[in-house]
Amino acid sequence: MEKEVFVDCAGRNLTYFPSIPKFTTSLDLSNNAIVEISNSSVFNGMSVLQRIDLSNNPLEEIAVQIFSGLQNLTELIIRNSMLHKQDRTLILDDLIADLIKLRYFSFTFMLSKSISFTPVICALLFRTQPFGKIDKLHSVEKLEIDSALLKLESNAASTVIFNATSLHVINGFVCYHDVLNKKMFEYFPFLKELFIESPIFVKFINDDFVSARSSLRYFSIYGANLPHPLGVEIIYNVTKSVSRAYDLSSLTINGISNHKRQKFICSYDFCDLTALHSLTILNLEANALFLPNAYVLPCDNFPTSLTYMNIDDNCINSFNINVNILQNNKQLKVYLLKDKIIVLLCVHMPE
Repeated sequence: MEKEVFVDCAGRNLTYFPSIPKFTTSLDLSNNAIVEISNSSVFNGMSVLQRIDLSNNPLEEIAVQIFSGLQNLTELIIRNSMLHKQDRTLILDDLIADLIKLRYFSFTFMLSKSISFTPVICALLFRTQPFGKIDKLHSVEKLEIDSALLKLESNAASTVIFNATSLHVINGFVCYHDVLNKKMFEYFPFLKELFIESPIFVKFINDDFVSARSSLRYFSIYGANLPHPLGVEIIYNVTKSVSRAYDLSSLTINGISNHKRQKFICSYDFCDLTALHSLTILNLEANALFLPNAYVLPCDNFPTSLTYMNIDDNCINSFNINVNILQNNKQLKVYLLKDKIIVLLCVHMPE
């Protein structure tokens, strides 16, 4: 394309770093078998390079100065690597030191394929921040990091990442945090989007961990059918926390529990969300959610600003909820509770 050169080397079973044209603007090396890139000069002279994707390679070692000089690089994606094996020599700040235009940075680790693996507490596995500091992310707007890279030091708030508006925290490393709390996010003061995927890396989520994020508009947790006892009571704590984030417009908590557990555990509850006057989208799907009191209409716990609500695949039945919710939520257009009561889509509510 005019002024842009895309080099697609994805899925070629490469075990080595190939020779790349100097005028490349976008390079895709994902889904290969590259174990190491020890030559720090492979990108020399590629000053127009804007995007690099090294995802889904079993990378165990990478030259720390490999991206030096790529001052036009805006996207660097290293997802599902094995670079935790280089933790004593790989310093993230050194890795991205010269990337002054970096806007999107993804750095996550490959989850162990062993069913029997036992995660270690991050504080025990790493006495200090793994891979050194992550303070050079000042230009990054969208950040996807492994859970192990959340700040561990007590002075986490001393580093402020002003430009980050979107944060995606994903599991992948064999360690976990005892508690997920607001201190772990204080160095992202202007987050608008927070996504937590497969929270198998945390035992407990404090009810204050997101309430202090005054700029937050979109918040999502995508579960991983968490096994007991890691399937903790996070629904109530999360909804209690977001009930104080008044400007939130979208809340998603999906898949915290699986179908097998629903046969035995139907005790998850949620906090009153009526204070969320800006909330328009609510997803609480597949969480073993249970409304114990059939005489208390759940519409009393939902804000009247909703236009979309999905509470399907829970332990809720027609005795727990009824169509009176439509009378208290006149703006509701999409309401999903399949197999329990009628699904209402694009409903025009009369005055």
